Amino acid sequence: MRAGDKATLWHVEDAVRGLEEAGEVERLTAKWMDGLMPRPRVVRLPGRVIFWTAAGLAAVGTMAVVWYAVLRMELRRRTLELRQERDRTQAMVDNLPCLAFGYRLFPDGRREVMYANKELANWRARFELLDVGVNMEQMEPIVHPQDREAMREKRSRCRREVTRFEHEVRLMDRQGVYHWVQVVLVPRTETGCTVWHGTLMDVAVLRDAVEALESSEK
Repeated sequence: MRAGDKATLWHVEDAVRGLEEAGEVERLTAKWMDGLMPRPRVVRLPGRVIFWTAAGLAAVGTMAVVWYAVLRMELRRRTLELRQERDRTQAMVDNLPCLAFGYRLFPDGRREVMYANKELANWRARFELLDVGVNMEQMEPIVHPQDREAMREKRSRCRREVTRFEHEVRLMDRQGVYHWVQVVLVPRTETGCTVWHGTLMDVAVLRDAVEALESSEK
C-alpha cells in the first residue's frame, strides 16, 4: 500500500471513530434505511371525493332495494297467475264427463298420484278395485274374462314402447253388471319417471246406440 493511501485510510478511520463517539453513525444509518423503505403516509382525500363516493354507494344501495321490491312484486304476480291457471284447469277437468287423472310411474314400479277430478268418487263407488294409479293387473278380477288377454298384451306393449294406450274393456260393477269403459292413457317422459295422463269413460250408451244403428241398417 502506498503512503498516500495509508494516510487516506487513517483519516477515514479517524472520521468514523469521531462519528461513533458523537452518536452520528446510528442516526445516519436510520436515515439511510428510511430512504430505502419509506414509511406509509396517510392520504387525505378531498371532501368532494368523499361526498361523491358516499353518494354513489347510497345510489347503489337504493337501486338494490328497488330491484328487490320489483322482483318480489313480479314473483307475487307470477304466483297469482299460476294459481289462477291451476284453478281454471282444475275447474275444466272437474267438469269433464269422465274420470280424468294423472300419475307418475317410476322404474321401480312405484306410483305417485298427481291429480284426479271429482268423478273419482263416483267411479270408486261403482267399481270395487278401481282407483287412480292402481296397477292394471290388480283390476283384472273386474275385467270381463274375454277382454283380459287383449288388454294385457296392449298394456304391456304400450308400457314397453312408452306409447299411447287406448282400449275399450268391460268392467264389472259392485252389482255384478258389466259396463263398456274406454280407457285412454297418454305418456310423457320426465327425468326419472314417466307421467301418465288418463281418462275413463263409460261408453255403454254409445255402444248400444251404435249397435242399434247397425242392426237397423241390416
